[in-house]
Amino acid sequence: MTSEQQTNMTIRLIAGFIVVMLVAAGLELLVVQLVNRLFVPGLILPLMEQAGIQSMTVGQSIYLFLGMIFLLLVRLLGLIFQGSLTELEDQILAVIVSHVFTGSKGMVLPHLTGGGVFLLLLVLAIMIFLYALPYVITGVLYARFVIGQMRLLQEEQRKEHEKFDADRNLILSDIAHDLRNPITTVLGYARALEDGMVTDPALARRYLKAIEAKSRRVNDLINILFDYAKINSTGFHLQKRTLDINELVRENTALLFEEVEDRGMELDAQISEERWQILADRVQFSRVISNLINNASRHNPRGTRILVRTQAIRHTDRALSYDQMRRGQTQEDRIRYGLGEGILVIIADDGQPIPRELAEHMFEPFAMGDSSRSSRGGSGLGLSIAAKISQMHGYRLILDENYPGYTKAFVIVIPKHWS
Repeated sequence: MTSEQQTNMTIRLIAGFIVVMLVAAGLELLVVQLVNRLFVPGLILPLMEQAGIQSMTVGQSIYLFLGMIFLLLVRLLGLIFQGSLTELEDQILAVIVSHVFTGSKGMVLPHLTGGGVFLLLLVLAIMIFLYALPYVITGVLYARFVIGQMRLLQEEQRKEHEKFDADRNLILSDIAHDLRNPITTVLGYARALEDGMVTDPALARRYLKAIEAKSRRVNDLINILFDYAKINSTGFHLQKRTLDINELVRENTALLFEEVEDRGMELDAQISEERWQILADRVQFSRVISNLINNASRHNPRGTRILVRTQAIRHTDRALSYDQMRRGQTQEDRIRYGLGEGILVIIADDGQPIPRELAEHMFEPFAMGDSSRSSRGGSGLGLSIAAKISQMHGYRLILDENYPGYTKAFVIVIPKHWS
């Protein structure tokens, strides 16, 4: 059971318990009214008069009920042992009279016939049953509620296990697909070189470069699969430290700047010079940023503009210009990203838009599809890893397809736990 499921289950059980207590209070009030207005004057008082009992409290009724049951058992044993328990019977009657009917002189309990004893027990049983009825009903209702919640939880866990198995099988099949193509190419080129089929030195160098490129591709796939397995393992924990988010974004952007330029793209870094301290795992959060920048550079055509930006959202943001304040940009961003105060790390591009059917599953493993992975060299795991790491930090990674001036933007939403 995940922590979210535990929290939801606890909330549901507490809410159910409160509802059951309210129902119990309502039923108890109803029973009291029925007893006082219907059963007491119409049934209980006449029966008590026939039994020679004037009045008693609920506590006295319970005490007398249990005492009478014990007395009946003693009388049954007396029949077996031929009256040898008469003294014990008298002692029990004395205790009942002293605790329940203190001061009563005209009690006829020792002289009750079998019918009288039965009548007395019936009166007591009715009173106890009526007062216990609300708690019996609510106890049964709450038990059924708990059983229903447990069945619901079991059904949710069963579906999660089925989804996990399906995702695992999908990952294995897709990884096999992604590894097979470059390995087949490497084997073919290596065999051609080994058999002496390539005599042109220039062509041989091309084959060697292709082997190197495909080998790097296989290495990248293995590394990203390792990262995916690592962050989804039960023993994985973040090593959080206080760090400057702007410095971290700036470092990772600088490391990938040349690679982006080599792909014929323009990288625009709009990173604040302020120090915004957050609590994060430097290694893992760097992986999020690099995955998002690599995703933008690898899956868009030459000439694409890529924006890397950090932005603070405050209730009174004096850093914004008058025009931005007038256009309501801060308020718009708050609404778009569901953020009161916090930090946005934005990686946007003006490249190809994401198909609607793909956007809905963008952060699932291998959401890119076979054709996209094969043609553009992506694994489909990078965004899934970025989303998972962001979630583990307590952040959100969202896809914004309406970011001003760009076709899409991946936005890391960091709530206010920073300074």
